[in-house]
Amino acid sequence: INAEYMGARSFDVMSDPFMGWWSDRTQSRFGRRRPYLLMCWGYGLMFILLMTPPVSIGSGTGLAIWFGVFYVLFYLFDTMVNVPYGALGPELSDDSGERTSLFFWAKVFNGVGILCGATLPVAFTLLYKCESCLQVDVRTAMRDVSLIFGFYYTPAMLICFFVVHERKVRLRISPPAVAHLPLPIGTIAWQHCQYGCLHIAPLATPHSNRPSLGWVLNTMIPASTPPL
Repeated sequence: INAEYMGARSFDVMSDPFMGWWSDRTQSRFGRRRPYLLMCWGYGLMFILLMTPPVSIGSGTGLAIWFGVFYVLFYLFDTMVNVPYGALGPELSDDSGERTSLFFWAKVFNGVGILCGATLPVAFTLLYKCESCLQVDVRTAMRDVSLIFGFYYTPAMLICFFVVHERKVRLRISPPAVAHLPLPIGTIAWQHCQYGCLHIAPLATPHSNRPSLGWVLNTMIPASTPPL
């Protein structure tokens, strides 16, 4: 299970920058971000399947395989839907007041969702507790929780798709960190370069002789890219 969890999260880390790059270049009559919101059905379905393994597969290897397959698919659909969704918000308005209001309410509902995700499994587990046998029907509790979240998420994203309209935003492409790599791979490499400059270079250099961040970044970036 731990290996499957690590593999799914590693895949998610690699796929997120690629999905952002892909949605930046999407051209459709619905905009760049909104078409991917239609994949919300897959996100909700994978979450339900992840939480409702059939009883017949037991609790050994079969359950581990079920978890691994649908956990990876869950994060795949998470990337396909939620990366464009996250990029949609900042593009809806140039007004700072409108953006502040938008992100405030988004964070409010995000907090409500986190609170529900933390409390509903416990509440359902206690609700389905068998008083006579002192056992807890965890499988039924998690099934009902997954159905609630799955069937809530899909209509919410469809409402966003049909109600929200994108503005036309001109794409400004930043060069990759590595000049001869495709842009998605270069973007990932650039993120790792930033991390190294921010966290490793200052530790490896005496305090009085530490170079500035701009100097380190310009040293690492190929000469074909504009300096910082």
